[in-house]
Amino acid sequence: GIDAVSGATALDVLKFRGALTIDETWTATNGFGQLAGVGWEWINAGFLIGGIYLLATRTITAMAPLGMLVALTVCAVLFYDSGSSQSLGSPLFHLFSGATMVGAFFIVTDPVSSPDSALGLWIFGLGVGMLTFLVRAIGAYPDGLAFAVLLMNALVPLIDHLRLRRI
Repeated sequence: GIDAVSGATALDVLKFRGALTIDETWTATNGFGQLAGVGWEWINAGFLIGGIYLLATRTITAMAPLGMLVALTVCAVLFYDSGSSQSLGSPLFHLFSGATMVGAFFIVTDPVSSPDSALGLWIFGLGVGMLTFLVRAIGAYPDGLAFAVLLMNALVPLIDHLRLRRI
């Protein structure tokens, strides 16, 4: 029997769908759930619950994750065109597909590579969110979180050098 099935992620299908509208893409591809890829919205929801738990237990601070999610949402809202063939995807699609939630709560919050100040954490999170959207929208790769985090990590010394108030 078949042990596993592999296929394109929801972000990959959206990126390379040709001239299909979002509704046509959802209909033509059985790999989509209500918000993102089948199962991916649930995986991201699980990471969101885990992130809320980490926030509630004060294991992480909210600045970088909220900055990332706010920036990604604002960019997705600004460039969403209700599903045309050129659409970049809805805000919910961007929030619940790819590595969004694991990135927001488990990667962006890494204390070793994050800025030292509260404002620096906001800048870092906002930068990761905007760069993630940019790579998803105009880059060659479907999910841009890894690139966004690496690029913003390169800017952390500059952010810290601004001598912002420490947490």
